[in-house]
Amino acid sequence: MHARTYRRAFALLLPLLGILAATVIASPAQAAPQPCSVAYQASGWPATGSGPSGFSATFSLTNNTATKTAGWRVEVHYQTGVEVTTNWNSEKLLDVDPVYVFGDVSWNREIGVGRSIQFGLVAKKTSSAISNTPRSVVCTPLF
Repeated sequence: MHARTYRRAFALLLPLLGILAATVIASPAQAAPQPCSVAYQASGWPATGSGPSGFSATFSLTNNTATKTAGWRVEVHYQTGVEVTTNWNSEKLLDVDPVYVFGDVSWNREIGVGRSIQFGLVAKKTSSAISNTPRSVVCTPLF
């Protein structure tokens, strides 16, 4: 192509690019709905004698999709020094302090649309200064 042809094509495209840019900038970004949500509640106890401090926690996992789940996973990041010693209504799939991944078990695998399931854990801490609250909790429904 000749330079003149490039200039002509550019001159024709420039107004279209301006309209496209104005449309993208003017349209507010919509946050994608989360496929699931997790409510977390913990209660702790102080160290006694030579025993460590610790806590128990309950997770309530809600399916926010239009389809029942065929399973679920929850990834929990605590501070270093939290050791999950017991869990219920879940399978511990990964146990690498401070990251834990929990998954469904046969009786709570399916979560209906808008429904919730609960699971929990007991953990001990190497220091009472460590928070009972995770740094992050990520849930993933499986379909």
